[in-house]
Amino acid sequence: MNTGSVIDFMPQFWQSKRLLKMKFANGRTQPALEPQHSAGSSAASAALQQSPLLQQQATQLMAIRQGKQQQLQRRHLGGIVSQRMNLSDNITQLKRLSSGKLNVVGENHPESGRRRISEEVVSKRETDGGYWTEGEYRKGVDTRNLLSWIFTSDKRDRGDSSELLVEMNAATLADLADIWVNKATNYGSLTIDQKSEMRGAMPALYRFGNDAEVHNSRIQDDTKKKDNLVADVKILLTIVKAIAGGRDITTYSNLPTAISGVRGHLGGRSRAQISTERTSHMQTAAAFDAAKPGVWKVGQNHIDEWPVKSGPYEVLTRDEFNTEYGSELTDD
Repeated sequence: MNTGSVIDFMPQFWQSKRLLKMKFANGRTQPALEPQHSAGSSAASAALQQSPLLQQQATQLMAIRQGKQQQLQRRHLGGIVSQRMNLSDNITQLKRLSSGKLNVVGENHPESGRRRISEEVVSKRETDGGYWTEGEYRKGVDTRNLLSWIFTSDKRDRGDSSELLVEMNAATLADLADIWVNKATNYGSLTIDQKSEMRGAMPALYRFGNDAEVHNSRIQDDTKKKDNLVADVKILLTIVKAIAGGRDITTYSNLPTAISGVRGHLGGRSRAQISTERTSHMQTAAAFDAAKPGVWKVGQNHIDEWPVKSGPYEVLTRDEFNTEYGSELTDD
């Protein structure tokens, strides 16, 4: 074997390997360098042609080099993909209020109630329009002038249906009262603590009966008023108040009948179903008023049910609104 030829050949291989590493260093492709020929390169070629062992070794070394090249390429491409995935995962998609159109924005009612002034300032600045709470929003444009505004009530339909609000408050009152039916009808056998617990829970139910009556008074069309439902709500509320006051114990047995009377007006619909109907009504109002600039705040539960999150008007969640503008929102 001509050992001089082998010695000439090996630097050729390691030099090619070094150039390969430079080419793929740090996952970046460098300009390819021209191969460098030494004086012994012809002798190395002759040795390769004459020696089967050298040919086998050269083939193995070339395979190793190609394998490393492919490994580097896979690592480079894999790094890019991984980097892109990480960027996609880490970027928070923020959604801002849009100027010149209606923005329906979710809220937690108590939270927004504490900071109405700052929410209104931010909303009007960002949209060049108005700001309305869930119950304030009216469909269409108020065409009254100053004089008629003083003497005439706003006749426009509400974005949040008064008819559905009467029904939902009635359903809530019935559901909460139903929790205490068994204890109320067996009041005489309760312990002092059980009686105290029940009486203490009853005042929390008052608001739903009262709100049902208030919303019924806001219905403009007399043919749509829920007078019969409200009458039965009052009967139920009277019994609830009697329980809270610990009086007229003999009337507590009428509680199941009073609850059934209220539910009979709801056509078998649950509170959740009525709430979904409210969401649909809000969506219709928003679509009608898509070009009305401003912010309409509604309960986040309605945004969760909202079928369309983008379109001619904008829909923002409570979290999106708070993330974007929270630093400016302070309690009134």
